[in-house]
Amino acid sequence: MGLTTRLNLPYPELSDRIDVAGDIRRLAERIDTLGTVGPQGDTGAQGPQGPDGPQGDAGGPQGAQGPQGATGPQGDAGPQGATGDTGSQGPQGTQGPQGPQGTQGPQGATGSAGATPAIFGGSGGSNLGASSTHYVGVGVTNTNEAVSQVPAPRSGTLGNLYVKLGNSPGTGKSYAFTVRVGGSDQTITITVSDSATTGSDTSHTVSVAAGDLICIKSAPTGTPTAVTMNWSMTYTS
Repeated sequence: MGLTTRLNLPYPELSDRIDVAGDIRRLAERIDTLGTVGPQGDTGAQGPQGPDGPQGDAGGPQGAQGPQGATGPQGDAGPQGATGDTGSQGPQGTQGPQGPQGTQGPQGATGSAGATPAIFGGSGGSNLGASSTHYVGVGVTNTNEAVSQVPAPRSGTLGNLYVKLGNSPGTGKSYAFTVRVGGSDQTITITVSDSATTGSDTSHTVSVAAGDLICIKSAPTGTPTAVTMNWSMTYTS
């Protein structure tokens, strides 16, 4: 167009540099070189994913807790745990019922032989009284029991009294002999009568303690012949 326009600017040094007409001409020439707009091209391939954006703001307030869910299935058993410490002993239980009787055991070994009984006794030393009670010890016969008493040497059992007279008492006459311990009659007794000269009592025994005083009491019946006597007993301790 050949039109040149100058602007009157407050800065004269810039007015020469702004050429509006020239700028328009050059713009028109550039537009002439451009063709018409072509059709829409195909969509290009998707570009790579961009980086994550920043964390968004938290949403609204937390909702109410939901209902209890159903119980899940039984899980597998876990491994065996270590053995725990031994507990304290429990209280004594009640006694159980009587068990059945067991079978008889074998025969036991034969025990050692028991002690052999000692012989305890002696002679009266003098005649028995024909009309009064006498007490016979060891080597003494006396109407005073204390004189004739013999102390037991140890605890034990007396038995098997045996009496032998120097002569028989005579027809219809007798002597009754009774063991006395501590001044009391015991169950060991013998009666020798008529023509007999011996007698024994093997059925009765008496227990004595060490130091008990022992003697034989002689009681005549029918004024027998005055005789001597010997006596003996077994002494088992």
